[in-house]
Amino acid sequence: MKKILTFVLIIFVLLISLYLFFPDVTLFTTLEHIKASHDKWVALYQQKPFKIITLFIVFNIFMAMLPVPGISMISLLGGSIFGFVPGVIYSSSATAIGNLAGFFIARYFLQDYVYARYGDKLNLFRSSFQVEGTMALFSFRLFPFVPSFVANLIMGVSPLSWWNFFWASWVGRIPMVLVYTWSGVQIAKVRSLEDILSPGIVIAFILLAGLPWFFRMAIRKF
Repeated sequence: MKKILTFVLIIFVLLISLYLFFPDVTLFTTLEHIKASHDKWVALYQQKPFKIITLFIVFNIFMAMLPVPGISMISLLGGSIFGFVPGVIYSSSATAIGNLAGFFIARYFLQDYVYARYGDKLNLFRSSFQVEGTMALFSFRLFPFVPSFVANLIMGVSPLSWWNFFWASWVGRIPMVLVYTWSGVQIAKVRSLEDILSPGIVIAFILLAGLPWFFRMAIRKF
């Protein structure tokens, strides 16, 4: 119980830190503010590129590890400021680092409690979870409606290795980063979120999320 309270306290402190360093989070996470401040950010990036890149990466890491909405919009912002390739690199790397940090926090502070209560059940599928858990995480990252924090929390208390978590999170997040970063490059043409995530793109992501399980079932059957 002490570790759980410590976990809650750490998340609370990190959230306070996020809003102290970035008091107006909506400047980074809403389409209207990103479009309105686009020229300002581009000008700042041209004047102080290292500072703006560092600010972007730090903010992205915080957003990935904490229970706050808007992580996908950070990729949109990155594309609008840095361009497609740098935006994809900065966004995907920072998000992967932030997810891993959230994973480690959950594992250190919550896993002992979970194992103390459900250890017998967890041990039954501990070995298979390295495969099944990786597939589940990959699906979480591809599915557009599962928050990063929730996936970090679930996998942090699971038996999944940190390395499998890291690469599955990074690779699984790439398609979403590509879509949002490319939309950021064309920010002037984006009028609403439907221009980014159209029904067709959402369905495509859902199908991608289910693809590993389809192949798994096909292999087991045939």
